[in-house]
Amino acid sequence: MEQKSLQEELTCAICLNIYKDPVVIPCQHSFCYECIKEYWIQKPYNISCDSTRSCLKCETSFCSLHLQAHLTRQNLKEHMLCRPVANFSERKCSVHSKVFEFYCKEDGCCVCASCSVHGTHRNHTLLSLEEAALTRYRSRILLTYSEIQKQTKEDEQFVLQQINLQKQEVISKIEQHCKQVDAVMQTLKEKEKDIQDNLANEPLSLIQVTLARWISETQNWIYQLEKEQNNQIMAYCIECSRHSFNINITFFDPNFFCLFPDCQSLTFDLNTVHTNLTVSQDRKTVTWSESKQSYSPHPERFTYDSQVLCSECFNTGISTWDIKISGEYFKVGVAYQKLERKKLLTSILGQNSASWCICSLKGEFKAWHNNICTYFTPTKDLKHIRVCLDYEGGTLSFYQVTNTLLHLHTFKTTFSEPVYPAFKCGDDTTMTLC
Repeated sequence: MEQKSLQEELTCAICLNIYKDPVVIPCQHSFCYECIKEYWIQKPYNISCDSTRSCLKCETSFCSLHLQAHLTRQNLKEHMLCRPVANFSERKCSVHSKVFEFYCKEDGCCVCASCSVHGTHRNHTLLSLEEAALTRYRSRILLTYSEIQKQTKEDEQFVLQQINLQKQEVISKIEQHCKQVDAVMQTLKEKEKDIQDNLANEPLSLIQVTLARWISETQNWIYQLEKEQNNQIMAYCIECSRHSFNINITFFDPNFFCLFPDCQSLTFDLNTVHTNLTVSQDRKTVTWSESKQSYSPHPERFTYDSQVLCSECFNTGISTWDIKISGEYFKVGVAYQKLERKKLLTSILGQNSASWCICSLKGEFKAWHNNICTYFTPTKDLKHIRVCLDYEGGTLSFYQVTNTLLHLHTFKTTFSEPVYPAFKCGDDTTMTLC
């Protein structure tokens, strides 16, 4: 056994034979002279032996090539590896010169095994370094979540205050115009009284001409007043609506979003695509086609509606993906694998208990599940949608992507099996996975 271990120590990592004319390069690794010379000649640039891991027992950093010994040799497998470090003394106990293995909750510092047995940290509450790191990370997440809740509540109160202010301004304008209308009515009554007083003294024709002129002037004045009033009320209502429903998410710390995964890279499943859809070579784009495509028969293929599923599915964690759309007739959502493929009613997205989706039909927008729909209204043309799935949390959210994320709709449910991204591509529509 000792002979085998010694043989491994004297083996060149390039030719895998016992060293012949051994040399040591600047990074302190050993090779046969001819091996390392030939290896460098074959490379058009200088080789840098970058460290990928550090061994706390050997107090040495290794590149990926020379790390293999620690991963394969039995006598080195038990050595503790970590990310590359420059100063190994920072990872060791200054009293016992041993590697840190625990975290002391009372003193808030890392300790070695000897400190926990007969040192100053004996009988203290100790955690493994991994457990301590996880606890600290969890605390940071909870703190961030609390700050977000506080900021959301403050922004909600601010928006409500702005809405109330706009409401009071609209009411004030309406009251002002009502007073103006009352003044006009009072003027008309006074003119009517003047006409009645002078009726006996003035010819009837003169009275009719004068009255007609007053009526015409009054009607024109009322028309202009109503037009101005309606325009102002409409402007204030639109402004209130914008503040009420178009609240951009701009107050979050950008670092917060790094807690969530990046958008998934998805591809369309050729075994499910309807024959009226064409799929690009990279399986990222589907386009509606009037002519039938010559796909081979498959039990998973949709036969009644121009729908398609993705090859990927999700059954845990938080996942997001984007879809860009050109057209006015489409559906975006998720579905269970058991979604019917061959029957008309039970295979349509959103018309059953096995699928959830949002739908656009020539300017009308709905959210569908189990044949129940809810209307929603995007702020602009719906050309870019982000889907966010929290599987354990039981939420499926849809956002409109512009220069900000605008919430469209959220389903709340309990998922019981893996879900697949699902799409319907209608007439003259193209959909591309981002």
